[in-house]
Amino acid sequence: MEKYSIHLTTCQALFSIEVVCVERFGEKVRTLRHRQGMTLKELAEAVGVASFSYLSDIEHGKKTPHPTLIIKIANVFGVTADQLMRDEIELD
Repeated sequence: MEKYSIHLTTCQALFSIEVVCVERFGEKVRTLRHRQGMTLKELAEAVGVASFSYLSDIEHGKKTPHPTLIIKIANVFGVTADQLMRDEIELD
């Protein structure tokens, strides 16, 4: 995991920004959904999303989910948001 430090002169503060790669997020959601025998429509209902096509776009990497949706999806499947978001962490 790489960490970058950026010095912001206007704020006179030093922040450490962690770079997280989420290329496998959609793949992980699809895997978990299939393991549960859940359809996209069922997942959409469980997380309160009106359109299951939006979840399909997320699974195929076409859309990026809002952080609150990431947490809802993690809760539905009983995993952590880190497990979903961090490519280097495998699902159990």
